[in-house]
Amino acid sequence: MKTQAASRAQPLHRRRAPRTTRTADPLVEAAAVALLALLAVFLLAA
Repeated sequence: MKTQAASRAQPLHRRRAPRTTRTADPLVEAAAVALLALLAVFLLAA
């Protein structure tokens, strides 16, 4: 099960990689998504 999830996650990540060629780290991408979510919440609240 874990191997299937990993093999499935890699191609998806590789497809998203071109958008940000600087860092292809999942942690960095997660941080970027979190920042975007916080920004959206802030804009909605303002």
